[in-house]
Amino acid sequence: MMKKLALMNVCILLLNLALVASDLEKLVVKAEKDRIEHLVAFFWNAAPVTVTSAYCERSAGGVHDFYSEGDYWWSDPKDPEGPYIRRDGMSNPDNFSDHRHAMIMIRVFDFQSRLCQMRVQGNIKLGS
Repeated sequence: MMKKLALMNVCILLLNLALVASDLEKLVVKAEKDRIEHLVAFFWNAAPVTVTSAYCERSAGGVHDFYSEGDYWWSDPKDPEGPYIRRDGMSNPDNFSDHRHAMIMIRVFDFQSRLCQMRVQGNIKLGS
């Protein structure tokens, strides 16, 4: 009898947890729906960003090669043509970072393509 009661209590607990999870899921979907629909609408017609969208003259590679310069590296004011020097904690705004940003956008576009796929499949409807 005790085992049956314990099993029944576990089942009730699991059922309650499932109901709470279901309610939580509904709240999250309701809260995030507008934001996700906005992202889908924004990215639906956006042009992709690629490594070939930008080129740095300082790169030893070609237009198809990834190139990035470290945040904390600066040209030496005493020898502008010489090697860069490191300044810890000071980001150089003149360093080339377009390819690094392109890699971030590729991740965003991967997310975008998944959202668009969901929209096409009917899982997300704009304006509804």
